[in-house]
Amino acid sequence: DVTHRGLAALLDVQTALLDLGPESRVLQVASHTFDAAVFELLSAHAHGGALVIAPDHTFAGEPLQELIVDERVTHLNLTPTVLGTLDPEALEPTTIVAAGETLPGALVGRWSRHRIVNGYGPTEFTVAVSYSAPLMGDDKPSIGTPVAGATAYVLDSRLHPVPRGTVGELYVTGDSTARGYRYESGLTATRFVANP
Repeated sequence: DVTHRGLAALLDVQTALLDLGPESRVLQVASHTFDAAVFELLSAHAHGGALVIAPDHTFAGEPLQELIVDERVTHLNLTPTVLGTLDPEALEPTTIVAAGETLPGALVGRWSRHRIVNGYGPTEFTVAVSYSAPLMGDDKPSIGTPVAGATAYVLDSRLHPVPRGTVGELYVTGDSTARGYRYESGLTATRFVANP
């Protein structure tokens, strides 16, 4: 169960990073059952902009690119896979949030004339736990820093913090954390642990 408490943190990130306002034209391409749809709706409506709704079966490649160009879309929230099907030179400078899967550095390099931000969010958090600053070049993109009210830890198998640069598992906490999985108490007990 994800509460509405995390929406304020999401709005803070959008305001700080994405230059949203009444002139913004935000693409709505995510399914309404996916948390990215909440991000898209808030990007447009909470900042006084327009929501450009993609027709059914328009979710990648040339049809999506034509829609973005024809409708003068200024803000995109796409997976790196979908972003990779578009031509960065065909679009006017656009603000892009890449989320939902790992963002390759080479893709950031291809889109460097646009503002591109990496968003990371597990299912157990309100949309995203962290966002990067705008990215440039082909370097391995950072997942950024936690949103307001969130804390992230990298822990070992005994739930102890690991030293910087050491491999571990990411754990998050804060106002945007879900309360567990509905009707799945066993799964909740294994994935939601006490804050170390």
